[in-house]
Order: sequence, then C-alpha cells, then structure tokens
Amino acid sequence: METPSRIIFPVKPSNYNVADIFGTPVTVIRFQEAIDMILGWKSLGGNKPLCTAFPSLNPIFSAVLEQKYSKLYWGLDLVLPDGRNIARVARLLGAQLPEKRIAGMDVLPEICSGLKSRDHTIGIIGASTVAVEEFAKCLQGKYGILADRITSRWTAPFAEVFGMAELGEHVKQLNILKPDIVVVGIASPKQEGIGRILRDNLEYSAVILCIGGAMQTTAGMIPMAPQLIRNLGLESFYRFQREPRRLFKRYIVYNAIFPLFLMKALFKHYVLGKKFLE
Repeated sequence: METPSRIIFPVKPSNYNVADIFGTPVTVIRFQEAIDMILGWKSLGGNKPLCTAFPSLNPIFSAVLEQKYSKLYWGLDLVLPDGRNIARVARLLGAQLPEKRIAGMDVLPEICSGLKSRDHTIGIIGASTVAVEEFAKCLQGKYGILADRITSRWTAPFAEVFGMAELGEHVKQLNILKPDIVVVGIASPKQEGIGRILRDNLEYSAVILCIGGAMQTTAGMIPMAPQLIRNLGLESFYRFQREPRRLFKRYIVYNAIFPLFLMKALFKHYVLGKKFLE
C-alpha cells in the first residue's frame, strides 16, 4: 500500500523575501518549501501561472552584461539559487540564504517523484526531439507516470530570443490541453524568456519549471557532476571541461569581469549602505 502524500498548503511567492544578486531577485526560501509550493500550486485554483527558474551565477551575470537578457528574471515567481556561489555572494552582501543551493537537478527528481501520487498532467518543452522523448520515457519508466498524463510534447525552434512569433501556436495548444506542470529544458537564459511568455499568456494555474540541463540529467542523457565536485561548488568547471567551446564566453570571459562587479556591489553595501535583501 502506498503511503498517502502529505497535505500541502501552498504559500504564495509574495510571502517570501528576495535577495538582490546583481539585479536578479533570488527568492529566500527553503528547498522543501519550494517543492511544496510547486506541487501544491494546482490546489490554489485561479488562473495565475507559477514560473520558476534555477539560475547559477553565470546566467545572472549574463543578464547584467547582455542587453537582450537584462531584467530576464524580473517578473518570475520563484528564482532559486542553482549554485553555491550565489549563496556566497549573498552572504557577502548581507543577505543570508536559508539554503546553500536549490539546484534544478535536485528539484526535478523530487517533483517527478511527487507527481506519481497526484493527478497532475505534464507538458514538456525541450531543445531537441530526443531530449523530449527521453524525458517522457523517464517519467513513465522511472517514476511510474502514465503516458496519458504527458499531454504535451514540443521541441522549441532555434532562436536567440523567444517571442510570441515562435511560441504563439504552442501557447494556444497549452491553453487547450492545460498541463498542470510545464517542464522547459533549454539552456539559460533562453528558457527563462520562454517561461516569461508562458507566464504572461497561459490562462490557467500552470507551473512552469525552467529547468535547463536538469531535464537531461534526470533522464540519464547527461552525467551529473560527482557529489564531491557539487559539494565544493565546482560544477561550472565540470561543465566547462565537457563543453569548452559553448561555455567559453560564459565561464572564462564573464568570470574575468566578475570581481569588478563584486567590488562595486560590496562598495555600495558597506560604504553607501545599500540593502540587498527586501
């Protein structure tokens, strides 16, 4: 006999403080509270989607340096720190986070496990047909979710920045099929652009998970970094040595500039008295 799932009473994102990390509002929340909110959102009713993103420090820095990604995380409901370096920066700026990290690759398996005992339906958006189909197989084989609960599968076209021109037809489809949780597994920061469009145009209480590569690691397509590397906060190095060409700009160029921005933020906090927690 299955153990009954515990009753979840979702708390709205507005109940939580946010920490200002280089202009990105990171939600000050615990891991289990985030899981409860995501799985319990459907029970609130209404027609407001919940959009969740899991940026590491590098995508946050992309939003600082590239105009097309500026204010990328503004307007999202939950922005969770997928990386220990975010917690370290927050601490330096006087905004203690309750968790060292809330990683997408840890959250997604928890959500998938929690879905088995619920009636939620699922939509999948991926960068390739293979990724979409492998994640669907994972949901069915590993987590015991019936195939008819996976109501939407879509491979996003290539685009530098997504708009309604690329997403309009899929938005219409989602509003008809109404999957309760839409998993968006595309590289940051493009997926957050998709998440914002879905949040603004879906007409029901969907949960939008901008989960990135966690979709592929959960499906077993990409190996997860060893636990020691994750504990040390060196996942960026692990990813870079696997994909040096794609990640060169993000991990080498941006990281070289990062200390200057950190010094500026520290000056504002300790000399000018700016608060980085709201």
